Amino acid sequence: MVKVKSGDRLFIGKSIEYFIDTTNELMIQEVMDKPFVKSTTDILNLGHVASHVWTRFNVVSENEREVFLEINAPLIQQLEIFEVKENKVLNLFKGGAGISFGQRPIHSENWLIDIKLDPGEKTALYIKGQSYYPYQIPIVISSKNKFVEDSKRHYLFWGIYMGVMLFAFIYNFFIYLSIKERSYLYYLIYIVSSMAFYLGLSGFGFWLFWSDSPIFNPMVPIFVSITNCVIILFTFDFLQIDKKQKGLYYTGCIFFVIFVILAIMNLLKMYEIALNLSQLMSLLICFYFITAGFISLKNGVATAKYYVLAWTLFLIMVVVFILTLNNVLPTTFFTTHGIFIGHMTEVALLSFALADKINKLKKENELSQLRVIESLREKEKMQLELNQELEGKVKERTFELEKTITNLKEAQNQLVQAEKMASLGQLTAGIAHEIQNPLNFVNNFADINRELLEDLKNVVKTGNHEEIDDIISNLTDNENKVLHHGGRASSIVKGMLQHSRTRGNNKEKINLNTLCDEYGKLAFAGFKGNDNSLEMNFMTEFDPNVKEIMIYPQDIGRTILNFLNNAFYAATIRYSAEKERGVSNPEKPIVKLSTHMENDRIFISVMDNGQGVPNEIKDKIFQPFFTTKPTGKGTGLGLSLSYDIIHAHGGEILVDSKEGMGTTFTISIPFAQNEKQ
Repeated sequence: MVKVKSGDRLFIGKSIEYFIDTTNELMIQEVMDKPFVKSTTDILNLGHVASHVWTRFNVVSENEREVFLEINAPLIQQLEIFEVKENKVLNLFKGGAGISFGQRPIHSENWLIDIKLDPGEKTALYIKGQSYYPYQIPIVISSKNKFVEDSKRHYLFWGIYMGVMLFAFIYNFFIYLSIKERSYLYYLIYIVSSMAFYLGLSGFGFWLFWSDSPIFNPMVPIFVSITNCVIILFTFDFLQIDKKQKGLYYTGCIFFVIFVILAIMNLLKMYEIALNLSQLMSLLICFYFITAGFISLKNGVATAKYYVLAWTLFLIMVVVFILTLNNVLPTTFFTTHGIFIGHMTEVALLSFALADKINKLKKENELSQLRVIESLREKEKMQLELNQELEGKVKERTFELEKTITNLKEAQNQLVQAEKMASLGQLTAGIAHEIQNPLNFVNNFADINRELLEDLKNVVKTGNHEEIDDIISNLTDNENKVLHHGGRASSIVKGMLQHSRTRGNNKEKINLNTLCDEYGKLAFAGFKGNDNSLEMNFMTEFDPNVKEIMIYPQDIGRTILNFLNNAFYAATIRYSAEKERGVSNPEKPIVKLSTHMENDRIFISVMDNGQGVPNEIKDKIFQPFFTTKPTGKGTGLGLSLSYDIIHAHGGEILVDSKEGMGTTFTISIPFAQNEKQ
């Protein structure tokens, strides 16, 4: 029986009875006759109970007409309160942490019910609750005047708490903006996450910040993991543990991983295991922080004294809070609010620690600046002496410098001329090399033919007609070879002449589709004429939107012809190589000639499925006399000539090639620029 009179505020744990409904299905009428167990502690503490817990007690008002029932369990998941008077059951409240805050009869961080009683009247109250967390339920009965008095003190305390935390955040935030010290960033996150946890734990978070989103209530324990993870990072940086104490650093990393796992367990609704481990790990991490602080203090980190004091006081208040919940210490304002007092003290001391660290850094910087200033003064003095010495030498050296500059200019001109001669020498060497090969063949076959003619004279005297025919046949073959290599030398000379005269005399307005079609047919006919047995899939795709353009048609045609001949060669070489290797169903040679117009530019593309151009030689393929073909298959002037022609039209040549897949050469010519010329 709980007797309430004016001025009372009673923790009624020893006056209540409880019953655990393992079926989770019993109604109040069924529960009333069940065997209830008498509670023996001021705060009912049943540990983790997954089932519904029913509590009951009788209340008698001696001289009050209004008493308040307060249940200090903001995170309880399900809560129903019934009043039984004269065998009539009245449902006073139904809610829980999963219900919107606005449905509470009285807005408060705790569960608060106003009970009307006449003086001397008796009533029975039944409470049904279910919680994801340990069933530690402080139940308080207060007279109205005592409730109002205690509420003022209670809300004043919380106003101070939130004011201190807000001030600490703003103060350290502005310091962080000015110095960008990483410790301050970790500390700011710590303030936010720890405040979110304590506000959620006390019920103020639900009341003030997420009243319409009860889904956040089960997530409050996650902030324990976030807070500890951030303060571990803060400790690493503030005490420089990662640089000086590798053992402590790796231990902290293990704690970090454990708290991440605990956060995941809470997300997976493994509340019982996660909460038990969180309580244990939170105590152990406090000891870790204190140990790290003492070791750092021993190693000469002076600011660690504030750090050690902060965590020691906080650990004491955590122990007081836990002992109060477990009925070891009496329930008072100090013991119930001790953990929050400890948190405020810890935040304040850590702010002092950071400020002390900054002050020490500031003093070190000032000393460093003084040393720098002194050093600069010494250097300035030396500089003045040197200047006086150098001024005398400057005049002496001026004439020598002027003479040196003149010599350098002459040397520069000589170097430029030497560079030109070197380039000319490289070009001459390339030409000599390319022409020397066919000339060597011509000379060799000429010598052979001379010997064969001597043999022919001798054989004619013998009258051996069969041998005469053989010699004449050899002479004929050699003459054909002489003609072939002479023609090759001639083609090299023609290519050189074309390279030195890249443009024709007149520009004409030409439809590039028509020009491409003509030279495409010409190139394909030439390819088939060389060897009609080779397979080739030659395709064209011309954009009808391509406009007529002023160009040198012979030059552009020569460029298209050159790209097509190279493409035919590359595609057939790959096909032949795959057949020789015995590749089944080798891809047939494909060459595609296409045009299109985009953004006032005309594009001509020649695509083949040859072996592609290796990346290491892409930058060389437009150099004169550079070729990847075997000796006798190309002069190395075609791409260089094509580059000069397109460049003269204000265009560019793009190369897109992948080894083993093929190459696409794209000619890009600006339409507007050539129309004006």
